[in-house]
Amino acid sequence: MKKTKVLIDGAAFENNSQIGIWRLFFEVMSRTASEVDYTLLLSSEPLQPLPRNVRVMSWSKRYDPESRRRHYRRALDWPLVRRIERDYRDAIWHSTFFTADPRRNCLSVVTVFDMIAETGYAIGPYLAQRNLKIAAIANANAILAISNTTAQQFKRFFPGSSLKTQVIRLGHEHLTVVPSATVSAVTESKNYCLFVGGRYAYKNFCGMVEAVGMSEWPSHLHLVVVGAPFDDAEKAWINAVGVSEKIEHVGKVSDEQLAMLYQRSDGFVFPSLMEGFGIPILEAQAGGTVPLLSDIPVFHEVGGSGALYFDPHSPPSIAATVSRLLDPAVRNSLLQHAAANLQRFSWDDAAKLTLKCYRSLFSRDLRPVNHS
Repeated sequence: MKKTKVLIDGAAFENNSQIGIWRLFFEVMSRTASEVDYTLLLSSEPLQPLPRNVRVMSWSKRYDPESRRRHYRRALDWPLVRRIERDYRDAIWHSTFFTADPRRNCLSVVTVFDMIAETGYAIGPYLAQRNLKIAAIANANAILAISNTTAQQFKRFFPGSSLKTQVIRLGHEHLTVVPSATVSAVTESKNYCLFVGGRYAYKNFCGMVEAVGMSEWPSHLHLVVVGAPFDDAEKAWINAVGVSEKIEHVGKVSDEQLAMLYQRSDGFVFPSLMEGFGIPILEAQAGGTVPLLSDIPVFHEVGGSGALYFDPHSPPSIAATVSRLLDPAVRNSLLQHAAANLQRFSWDDAAKLTLKCYRSLFSRDLRPVNHS
C-alpha cells in the first residue's frame, strides 16, 4: 500500500498556550509515524516536544491574517510555496489550528476542538479565530471533532458540513505516575485540591478563588495551582477574597510531576464555563483522584459517573461539592467509577481512527469543491 502523505502545520508546537492541541497531535503522530509519511511545518523553534520519525521543514513566519504584512510575506514566500506545491501535491493538509493550505485544490482535514469562538463570542476577541475556522471548514474534505458535544455544536453552526464530520475522542495514556517524581514541598504536608491549566475568561478561575473563600470550603484544604505564574490582577483578586494563605502556585511541571500531584490530591477541580473536551479530567482519573467538574454536557460526556458536578456560576456550589468529596464512602465509589470510565478513552483508538480517515481520503483522492 502506498504510504499516506500528510502535511502538518505545526502552529500548536510553537507556543505554550495550546498544550491540549499539541498533545493530541503529538500522541497521534507518534503512534502513526510508521504508517504515515508526515512532514511537520514549523515557522519558529518549537516550544513543545516533536514526535520522533517525522520530517520537519522550516516554513514562513506566521502573521495575523488581518495584517497588511501578509501580502508582503506572500511575495517573499512564493518560492517556498511553489516547492510545497511541487513536492507535496498529493499530501493531505492537516493544520494544528486552522492555518490555510498554501496549495490549491488539495486534500485537507480539519480538527475542530471546540465551538467557544462561536458560543462564547462575548467572552473574548474571537473574530479572527472564527474567520480562520470558516475558511478551513469550507475547504475541508473531512472534519474531526474531539467530542460528541463539540460535534453537535458544530453541526448547529455548520449544518452543511455534517456529513463529513466524525468524532475522534482523546486519550490519557501519556500520564503515568512515577514514584521517583519530585514536586513542591507544598504538597508533601498539606491536603489540597488541584487546579490545572489556563485561567483566562471562560476557565472561571475567579469563581474558583471565590469558592476557596466560602464557608462551605473545608477549612484545612488548600488549592494547588499548576500553570503560568499569577499576574498582578490574579494576585490582587486572591488577596481581595482573603485566600492568599490557602492558594499555592507550583508553576509549570513535567508530566511525571503532574501525575504525582494528581495522585496526592484530594481532588481535581475544573470549573470551566465551556470546553471542547477536557483532557485533565482523564488525567485526574488516571492519576487516581476524583474530578470535580462544572455541570456542562461535555464534562458529563468525558467524566461519566466517575466525577462530581457543580454549578460553575455558584462559588458556594463549587465549595460544597469539594466538601462532599471528603466523605470516604463517596470518594471510594467515585474512584471505582473513574477507573471504569477511563476504558472508554485511548490515544491508540484516536490514532487508529485518524489513520483510517487519512487513508480513506488518500485512496479516494477527493478534492474540495468550495474554495470561497
